[in-house]
Amino acid sequence: MKKKIKTQLDNVPSRMLNGRKLFTLENFVNAQRRVEPVPEQKPQGDLFSGEEKTEENPDVQLENAGAGSGTPAEDGMTRQRWRLISADMLWPTSDWGLRLLVDYGTHDNGKALKAGVGIINSKNPDLMKDHSQSIKDVFGQLENSKWEASTDIKPGINADLTVDPELFADESKRLEKGIYRSGSIGITTELAKSHPDMDDWDFIEKQGQKVKGEIVRLLLVKVTDIRHMAVVPAGSGADKNAGLRNVASTDTQNNSSVGGLHMEKWLWDLINEACGLLKYQALTEGVTEPPEGFEAGFKKQITALLAERAAINDLNAKLTDLGEKFSLKDAEGKIEPVAVLAALPERLKKAEWGDVFLTRLREETTKAFDAAKADPEQKELSELDQKLRKRIGESSDPEYLTEMLEHYGELAKGRFALNRSSRAQELPNVGGANKDVRTGQAALISEGVNALFRRRNKEGGAK
Repeated sequence: MKKKIKTQLDNVPSRMLNGRKLFTLENFVNAQRRVEPVPEQKPQGDLFSGEEKTEENPDVQLENAGAGSGTPAEDGMTRQRWRLISADMLWPTSDWGLRLLVDYGTHDNGKALKAGVGIINSKNPDLMKDHSQSIKDVFGQLENSKWEASTDIKPGINADLTVDPELFADESKRLEKGIYRSGSIGITTELAKSHPDMDDWDFIEKQGQKVKGEIVRLLLVKVTDIRHMAVVPAGSGADKNAGLRNVASTDTQNNSSVGGLHMEKWLWDLINEACGLLKYQALTEGVTEPPEGFEAGFKKQITALLAERAAINDLNAKLTDLGEKFSLKDAEGKIEPVAVLAALPERLKKAEWGDVFLTRLREETTKAFDAAKADPEQKELSELDQKLRKRIGESSDPEYLTEMLEHYGELAKGRFALNRSSRAQELPNVGGANKDVRTGQAALISEGVNALFRRRNKEGGAK
């Protein structure tokens, strides 16, 4: 038996580092747990003097190192926050084929395990069923991984399980309803013996026992890959905390709870910041659930804000159109709604003169119409002429009024030309000394009308 075990250990990929052998293992952190409890082990610091340092990964984000970015809710994806693996001593299944106790972080406070965060965020490993090797069992991926410095459970790596409900409707519903609630990670690591001088047979047999004051186990030195995360039947995972993170974390620096659900501090702060901007009541950290009516009131504030924004957008569009019409562009050829508003007072002041112009134009056109239609034998205008005269008097179309003025002015001028007196003072002399105080076409029409009535009055007296 010893020979067989020795042969198996010799066939495991390994390398030497500072006199110690590091074994490379592919683990499934599930389905292999001893019945007897493992004693607590205090962190031992570095594994050994001159230990190879884990490569610094700029993608590693610690939840207690600042706010992280959330995932969008508008893309229609189903997301759940899960614990993937904890910095604990676990009995995973491995390609060794032997029962192994692996310390994923109690010996170094999770220092080596944290590197898995950056690996997950850089490659978004698959989400699958039961560590299957079939592509048919892949139904999502891992996103937005962070280290959770929790105290209610061992610290560890969290991430969002992301599923497209259009492609995987059944799996998405199982996540939402909590049917999928336990998980097991596929992880590749480099491990070292806690007792490097111990014989392999003794090491395997004494795993979980204290020897020389330290528990016999394999110590995580480096995470080389995160291959996938699997959903597994409840209770079958080696890490009992791997699965839906649906309890309030006691990591008070980074997490809070609302309605019993895990809420990261950055999200809590974001909601409270939004409440401040909306002048709405903020959430009190540590409450078990939001105050009554909070959600409905918050939605109402957001709806009102969106309505106001839509009204502002509509106003800006109209101001832009106005700026285009009146060529109110800035030095760069752009139209700024604010600049259009600033120019409106001056434009409105000029528009007042337009009203004066229209009033005078209506008056002159009405006079021309009366002169053209004047008939002493007919006391009243025809019904059609009355309607036309009323339209002229109410029109605000300068083009129409100008056209009518020219038309009826010519008619009046033609009527009076055949009936002029030879007396100079009775003739409409536009450019001469006898010109009326009124000018232009209006004076011409007025003088023509006066001449007409004077002639007819004389004829009447002669009879």
